[in-house]
Amino acid sequence: MKTLNTIIATVALLCVAILPSVGCSTPTGLVRVLDPHMDRPMEVVCDLPCETEWQRAQLWIVNYGAWVMTTATDVVIQTANAPGSEPRRVLRATKTPIGDGVAVIQLGQSCPNIFGCSPPTDREVAVAFLHYVEFGEDLFAASGAYISID
Repeated sequence: MKTLNTIIATVALLCVAILPSVGCSTPTGLVRVLDPHMDRPMEVVCDLPCETEWQRAQLWIVNYGAWVMTTATDVVIQTANAPGSEPRRVLRATKTPIGDGVAVIQLGQSCPNIFGCSPPTDREVAVAFLHYVEFGEDLFAASGAYISID
């Protein structure tokens, strides 16, 4: 029994040590496209009602979200929660009025899997989302890489 426990422990340790390094890096083309934008603010400030920006937010989540959109109101866009420990991101965009006819759009993400979600990183996803919301330019498509934010 001790040998079986030792084998299981060894396999688990190898999985934890090796798994993150196997195919878990952001595609080079995407890094090249995203890199100039990585220091951007993690929000988009817009004049209310922010119709164009909010429509872009909804379209981006439809195009790249792993789960069905469950909520789409004037202030929240939410995908379904991941069942169990799926390694796919749950996305939630919010539009918060901050006064003087201005609102802030932000992206929240969660990944219920203990090993996290596959690349791109949460920050890379947020940068691509916010850039699209603000400027209408799809950085994922511009990279030429196949992107899945599952």
